[in-house]
Amino acid sequence: VGGGPVGASVARHLRAGAGGAAGAAVTVVDGRAAGLPSSHADRARIVRGADPEGDARWARRSAAALAGFPALEAAPGAPRFFTRCGALVLGPRDFVERACAASRGGGGGDLQQLEVAPPGALAKRWPYLAPAPGCSAAAFDPRAGVVDPLAFCRAQYAAAQSAAREEEAEAEGGGCGGAAWRVVPGEAVRVAEGLVELRTGEVLRGDRVVVCGGAGTRGLLEGSGLLPRGEMDGVRVSRRTVALLEVSADCAGGLLRAMPSVKYAFRAPAA
Repeated sequence: VGGGPVGASVARHLRAGAGGAAGAAVTVVDGRAAGLPSSHADRARIVRGADPEGDARWARRSAAALAGFPALEAAPGAPRFFTRCGALVLGPRDFVERACAASRGGGGGDLQQLEVAPPGALAKRWPYLAPAPGCSAAAFDPRAGVVDPLAFCRAQYAAAQSAAREEEAEAEGGGCGGAAWRVVPGEAVRVAEGLVELRTGEVLRGDRVVVCGGAGTRGLLEGSGLLPRGEMDGVRVSRRTVALLEVSADCAGGLLRAMPSVKYAFRAPAA
């Protein structure tokens, strides 16, 4: 239930055999295809191995994702969704060193340490950047870049559909590859063990139900009686727009063409 970046990824991996489900038939209930908003309906998400919060687990997961993007983009019918522009981590030395340590702990060792003060490498490479006082360190992750979430979802679908067709072609007597993967536009209003009910009244059945509904997950589970009301009090689940910046074509083709994604701390991180 859910066809965003997480739901589409989970569905493809289950179709490919993750969790011991090799060859399982998978149905994706895609609310966005039915006109619902989604948690990740923007056009850019930064993916980098240098985790500024210092979490080596996230750095490891990001490194694995970055390594897997080329194969996913190469699937028949998959759109290009990843732009490798690098990631610049800039701020107080403790902030930058924390990100570098997480990257090393996550299996990434190719961060480039940059001098901040002119005429250092930072000023030579990106002369339009003027670090604020206190930004004494910088590191550049050349593996990193930005993902178009909607194109990423389409790539997941294309890869899963391609695999299902290949299985169908290889199966003796035709097989059932077409039925092994399908995407159903719709809004889930109730889930239970082996059951998903859509707002249209249609009921889908299966051996397992996986809910990846983003900001809608809490309401769906509470409304289905699967999450006691009050159990998630204090947890705020919502969509968030960090910034929407519109630039001219000249700016996009000039200054921004060589600009990496940036994680910027203006003051020392809390202990």
